[in-house]
Amino acid sequence: MTETVRHGLPLIEAAQAQKHIPHNEALAALDMLVQAVALDRDLSAPPASPANGDLHLVAAAPTGDWAGHADALALRIEGGWSFRAPLPGFCVWLVDESRPVVWTGSAWKPLDEAIGTFGNLGGVGIGTTPDATNRLAVRAPAALFAAEPAANGGNGDMRLTVEKETATDTASLLFQSDWSGRAEIGLAGDDDLRFKVSPDGSTWIDALRIAAATGQLSLLPGGLAGGGRLRSMVSFTTSGTWTRPNGVRFALVFALGAGGGGGGAAGAASSGSAGGGGGAGGLALSFLDVTALAGNTVTVGSGGSAGSSGGGYGGTGGASSFGIEVVAAGGAGGAGMTAGTTAAVGLGGGGGTTSAGDLGFTGAPGSPALRIDGTVVSSGSGGASFFGGGGRGSYVNSGGVAGTARGSGGGGGAVSASTTGRAGGAGAGGLVWIWEFE
Repeated sequence: MTETVRHGLPLIEAAQAQKHIPHNEALAALDMLVQAVALDRDLSAPPASPANGDLHLVAAAPTGDWAGHADALALRIEGGWSFRAPLPGFCVWLVDESRPVVWTGSAWKPLDEAIGTFGNLGGVGIGTTPDATNRLAVRAPAALFAAEPAANGGNGDMRLTVEKETATDTASLLFQSDWSGRAEIGLAGDDDLRFKVSPDGSTWIDALRIAAATGQLSLLPGGLAGGGRLRSMVSFTTSGTWTRPNGVRFALVFALGAGGGGGGAAGAASSGSAGGGGGAGGLALSFLDVTALAGNTVTVGSGGSAGSSGGGYGGTGGASSFGIEVVAAGGAGGAGMTAGTTAAVGLGGGGGTTSAGDLGFTGAPGSPALRIDGTVVSSGSGGASFFGGGGRGSYVNSGGVAGTARGSGGGGGAVSASTTGRAGGAGAGGLVWIWEFE
């Protein structure tokens, strides 16, 4: 009996007797193969009570009536089993898995796994219909992109790439409300990262930009709600009262204590002496919510007095403060020195500390003075403040140099084999500097 090439269906020969037998056999085979629906694919032995017409995909190493028919289609018919070996491309719907499987030539695999890669599709819609612009469209309560674990051949990373053709094009994420744009994040018209918002979908406001060339972050006209845009700055060099301007909600306050005075150097015949430098004032910083304040008391410390020419100690600089919220002490005065001819050291004044504020920085100490003998001396320099400017020291007959920058210490006086004493330099006054933000 001759058969069809692919499926081996029996053909009716010329002048064949009982033609109904090959014809019915061919129909039975087609009934198994056409629009095939199998109950399962995980049985290696026939079920105990099969129904006529039940179709199974035989699992590996089959036994019993299925022995020798691994991976075949097994159809229960007329109290027995009919088998068909699959050909590559056979597709069967599995009832227990609710999905189609395909024979690859070596195994039954789910259709999507067997296909592997979809390429050059005109569009894909999940829960909705794609269109010419939105070729990938998803309507769902959530979407998940998960990394491929290293155990499965991935590297554990997940990166979503949004590519644009030229620098003047746009690559962004657009957020909508009722199909009208409200926020956009991305590269919009250039290569700077922009954050944009819109009240109506047509008027857009750039809120923040990060420059691609420098990484510089710019807050655009809207600023930060409740304390973003710097509106003005005011400095106090003498004590007074700060009054909050209308619209100012936050203030960044710098309080700088005054510098200490330099020590004095006494004079005597054939003798020398030198004073230590005064310490710089401490610096306190604080970012304050001032919406509840109408104003605040500002105290600016006065510079420490100069040590007298008789070898007096320099005076301590005054504290500077913004109310009780930001307080910085002044620097200590440098030690004075009496006249003499033997080696001696005069200590510099310590830097001022802080007692209130978000950040506190202790002022730089004044440097010490040194006398080698009645002729060779070196007075101490004043400590430099946050703004620099400590009074310099000296090794000749010289009065101490006053601190020049706000909060700096004065230098010590110096006497070299002279009967004339030299006073130290005065410390510089403090400062309260207020940056006002909307």
